[in-house]
Amino acid sequence: MKNTRTQAGKGLSGFMIGLLLATAVIAGVLFFLNKNKTPFKQPEIQTQTPPPEILTPGGQSASTPPTAPASDVLGSFIASQAAASSETASTPTAPPETGKPSRNLPSPKQAKPAPEKTAKPSPEQILNSGSVEKARAAAKQEAAQNQTDTAGKPTVFLQLGSFKDSAAADAQRAKLAMLGVNANVVKGSANGQTVYRVQTGTLSRAQAEKMAAHLHQNQIDSLMRTAP
Repeated sequence: MKNTRTQAGKGLSGFMIGLLLATAVIAGVLFFLNKNKTPFKQPEIQTQTPPPEILTPGGQSASTPPTAPASDVLGSFIASQAAASSETASTPTAPPETGKPSRNLPSPKQAKPAPEKTAKPSPEQILNSGSVEKARAAAKQEAAQNQTDTAGKPTVFLQLGSFKDSAAADAQRAKLAMLGVNANVVKGSANGQTVYRVQTGTLSRAQAEKMAAHLHQNQIDSLMRTAP
């Protein structure tokens, strides 16, 4: 009997506790909804204001000009294209002009060759030759001879080796003598050190080139230098 009362008391107390918890949950939900609820506002209806009435001097109101209908852009474009195509079809094409003589274009001017410089004879040459033509021929021959003498004038020499030992330089000079090349040993300095250079005497450029080719065939290198 005692156990039955105890179980009945526990069931009643559990029911009461569950009821209180449910009430608390419902109250919390309602409080949250009321807090976040936004008042419903009816949207304002914008009324279009009528256009202003224009008063004329006679006291009568001027009527509002009717609105022009929107132009049909596509229709006007099609009409303009059709008109352009009809004008093109109706316009006759001009026949090509024939029979007109072609204009003779002036030929480009050819460059004139530079006149050759002729040696002018001196009055002494004219007197000695007896005629101007002979004096000109003599002056021309003299100018050609002077040019030949200038070209054959010794202006360069060949350096055939540079050694730090005089004995090695003498051996190189002896080897060149066997090939028919006359060379000398000249003492000099390079970078603060004494050197012995094997070189030829002064030659014309043509002679130096010929000798360099001969030495190259015998596997001896040479260096052409300008004579002082």
